[in-house]
Amino acid sequence: MFLSVIICTYNRLEWVNNLLISISLQKIVPDEIIIVDASKNNNNYKFPKNIKAIVIKSDKMQLTYQKQLGIKKSNGELVTFLDDDTYLDVNYFRNILDVFSKDKNKQIGAVSGYITNEWGMLSEKSDWFMKLLKLFNIYDGNFKPGSVSDSGVFIELNELKPFAGIKRVDFVPGGCTSFRREVFENFMPPLKIRKYGGEDKAFSRMIVKEWNLYVCGDAKLEHYSAKGGARQTNYSQSISTVM
Repeated sequence: MFLSVIICTYNRLEWVNNLLISISLQKIVPDEIIIVDASKNNNNYKFPKNIKAIVIKSDKMQLTYQKQLGIKKSNGELVTFLDDDTYLDVNYFRNILDVFSKDKNKQIGAVSGYITNEWGMLSEKSDWFMKLLKLFNIYDGNFKPGSVSDSGVFIELNELKPFAGIKRVDFVPGGCTSFRREVFENFMPPLKIRKYGGEDKAFSRMIVKEWNLYVCGDAKLEHYSAKGGARQTNYSQSISTVM
C-alpha cells in the first residue's frame, strides 16, 4: 500500500525534525511525507536521506484547514496524520499496515496508534448507567468523558490500558491515525466548529456510521505536548475547527 504521511505544523522546527528522524528509522518507511507549514518564516527542515518529503505552505494557522491541504496534495492509499510533537516506535507503520492488509473487505476506515506516555494511566471507571440509557434509547446524546461507548471502549482513549492487537473504538485521535483514501471521498475534516479542539471527535462522528475505527495496541508512539504551535495561540484570532 502506498502510504502518505501528513504533518501539520506551526513554529515547531525542532520537533518536526525529531519526528522525521523517527520516521526515517521505521522498518517500513512511508512513500511520501507532506509537511503543511503555517509558519510565517521558512523553516529549514532536516530531511533524512531515506525519506521523500515536501513542504507546502498554509496561509491559515488552522489544523483542519491544513489537513485538507495535505489530503489534496497526497497520493497514498493510506493517509496518516501525525502531530508534529510525536515520536514513533520503529515498527509503527509496519503494525498499522498489517491491520489494513488483513482487512480484505475494506471495512476498516481508520486505525490509530497507541500513545504509550499518555494512555493507560487513569483508573478505568465505566459508567454502566449511561450505557444502559443509550442502549434503551432513553438518552442519545454524547457520552460524558470516561463513560463507555457503543463499542464498549472508553470515550476518552487515555483510559485504555496497554494491549496487543486491535480494539474497536468510536473515535480516533487526530494526531496519530491512518485513514483509507476512500474515507475522504465522502468526508473531510470539518473546518468550522463552535468551540476549540475536538476536531478528531467531530470527524470520527462523521465517518463512524460508514467505517469501522480501531486502535492498534502494537503501533506505539510517544506524544510530548510541546509548547508553542497553533494549539497555544489566542484562539479568538483563528477559526474554530469543530462544529
